[in-house]
Amino acid sequence: MTASSNGPGTDGSDRVVARALVVAPDGNHLGIQDKLAARGYHCTLATSIPESDTSPEGEHPDVVILIGDAADQIKLGSGPQAPIMVIGGEPNAALNVGHLRVVVVDALPLVFNDLELFSRVDSLVRLNTIREELDRRFETMGKFVAQPPALELPAINSNNARIVLVGSDPEMLGHITNILPPGSATTRFDEPYQALAGLTDDPQDMLVVAPGTGDLEDYLELFRGIRGNSRLYNLPVVMVSDGKLADLDPPYTAGATAVFQWPDEMGLIRTQTDLLVLQDRYRMAMRSAYRQTHMGRTRDELTGLYTHGFLHEHLGAQIAAAQAGRKYLTLGYFEIASLTKLNTAYGYAAGDHLLRQVGGIITSLVRAEDV
Repeated sequence: MTASSNGPGTDGSDRVVARALVVAPDGNHLGIQDKLAARGYHCTLATSIPESDTSPEGEHPDVVILIGDAADQIKLGSGPQAPIMVIGGEPNAALNVGHLRVVVVDALPLVFNDLELFSRVDSLVRLNTIREELDRRFETMGKFVAQPPALELPAINSNNARIVLVGSDPEMLGHITNILPPGSATTRFDEPYQALAGLTDDPQDMLVVAPGTGDLEDYLELFRGIRGNSRLYNLPVVMVSDGKLADLDPPYTAGATAVFQWPDEMGLIRTQTDLLVLQDRYRMAMRSAYRQTHMGRTRDELTGLYTHGFLHEHLGAQIAAAQAGRKYLTLGYFEIASLTKLNTAYGYAAGDHLLRQVGGIITSLVRAEDV
């Protein structure tokens, strides 16, 4: 293997947003390293997948990008264990190497929109962040619980996906329904504003929109609403255009995960929806596993949040990991104003009630990757 690295982001520090290993057997890395470096990524270029990950502590890749025939080099249990993006290759080759607990896969064609690349790679990095934090949180829990449970994630598949379809063209929506994952349960809405309320009330695996002759701005506003909602932030959003949309930047800027042109790219929808549903279910499985670390001696019964002791122990581990990887770490905090006066005026029961409410609001607002 021959490899070279470009520098980290351009903000003047040695901190990086994430690390990407970009593998191209023919040496043509499609300029991806420059595109990602501009976003603060550190990229290592290679012509083959390393048999083992020999990166220094904290500097393992957060995502592996395989170009062309590089996907054929994947071997179960070898090389870097990070989410994989296959570009211009056969994604099924990667899907068949093993369980999603080992490999998370996404795929793009050789010709792609830069904003789509950024959206999809960023999503894989967030998945890696969630998994690393989950491992770290179980390690911290072991310091508080004599016999902590083992981390076990359920088997993941795309069967019986729950998908919301939005659009006013029944013929196009019918064609889309026929190529979705097996057994998909679909809910249809004619208007974008109806979909946002439906998605909030009833969790789904994916949103597919086909604007047709509808007002594109209404759909873009739907995308923005989804990305502004912590519960829906990572929901895969697929847009199917009637082929008349020349500029794909507005949908991607608003929050679309993938945009396909009807009917030329319909063959891609089945593979892409499979991959995106699998990613979303893997994310939800990890989020559920977080609850295993939030019980007994690690859970504050008053607020429903982690205990003060867990916070201090775990924050130290997070800071150490960020320093080792030269990554950014942001700590947000706030103070509840006049809590003492509230306790004096209305009693401690009222103050405790407020703390529980604030704890519930915090829990509802954070994403899984907001560790």
